[in-house]
Amino acid sequence: MNMQEGLTKIGLATFTMIMVIGNGLFIPIMPAIQEELALTSNQTSLLLSVFSYAGALMILVSGWLSEKCGRKFVLIASLSGLVLGCVLASLAGFTTDSTKAYDMILGGRILQGIGAGATAPMGMILASERYPKEQQAKVFSFLEIVNGLSKTAGPILGGLIVAYHWQAGFVWYLAIALVALAATFSLLGRQREEGQNSPTEKKLLPYFREFLPVLSIGFYVMFFLYGLLFVISSIVEDSFIRSLFISLPLAILVLMSYLYGRSSLQTFSQIQLLLKVGVLVLLIVTVFVSFFYIHTSLLIVSACVVGAVSGVMLPTSTSALVFLIPEAVREKAISWLSMIRFIGVASGPILFSAWMANWTTYRFVFICGTAIIGFLVFILWKEKGVKKIEMS
Repeated sequence: MNMQEGLTKIGLATFTMIMVIGNGLFIPIMPAIQEELALTSNQTSLLLSVFSYAGALMILVSGWLSEKCGRKFVLIASLSGLVLGCVLASLAGFTTDSTKAYDMILGGRILQGIGAGATAPMGMILASERYPKEQQAKVFSFLEIVNGLSKTAGPILGGLIVAYHWQAGFVWYLAIALVALAATFSLLGRQREEGQNSPTEKKLLPYFREFLPVLSIGFYVMFFLYGLLFVISSIVEDSFIRSLFISLPLAILVLMSYLYGRSSLQTFSQIQLLLKVGVLVLLIVTVFVSFFYIHTSLLIVSACVVGAVSGVMLPTSTSALVFLIPEAVREKAISWLSMIRFIGVASGPILFSAWMANWTTYRFVFICGTAIIGFLVFILWKEKGVKKIEMS
């Protein structure tokens, strides 16, 4: 591999990891910010969630903006905002006014989310454009490994950073943002500025019945996993042990995704079976967590099980789109799916933080929500309907 090829892969990897690392890196850091600024649990969870909400919204908006203004302009503008957000959040540590410091971090996290959301899909998009078809599978596999390793390494790096000072986390993220900004000039230096392909006129709405279970699964597994990780982060005091406990379920997720990718379970009937089994396991874990959540060891075991199930359900639900959604609207469907998953990541810490104060009141709502996901998967995907979609 020559130097240019290596630099290209570094750039694509940076685009791929920037959204993932933007949450994973800061989960272990948030308790230190909460303690120093005397924040409530809800305020702390909001610092995680606004990043994902802003990023999820930007995933959809950036496509429209790229058509109007050009991809390079949108990326430079959004990444410049990410850099500004990192600077703003890191400067919050120098003020003695805790309210002002919190507002600076909150504003910085919103800017970071906007920049990361516009950048996150770029790795896969540019790989599909720059590499011939016979090389794309290898490059996509490389990007998935980067994605998984970012999920696992982020909390560990955050645990090491917080031992120094929480401000260092934003400095590290600033460095990643600057690499992504440099990659934008390098990889898009000769791109057209008039925008990309015109949007398809076909609508996604006629396929909503088939698409709804995929969206529900994407939201729920991310919501459940990151909600549990936030609770673990809140109750484990030692920063390094906390980061290990947070990384373990994510490492299991990566391993299960890798094993599924190497398996031969690729037909739609096999995908359906895997998803149904996954939903049943999630329902069991939900009941388990609802009644025994206060025990740290049981919470960690539950998070590991959810990580394993997520490692299978996420790629299988994405694979289901190939069978359920026509190619003309598939890119739009994947954009929606990415947005919904990020919303799940954002919602988990907020709702679990609220539920921790009065868990017994909400746990049956939690169980019913899981049951609804199962209903959608078991009822809406009829074999007859799938065959009809495949023939269209």
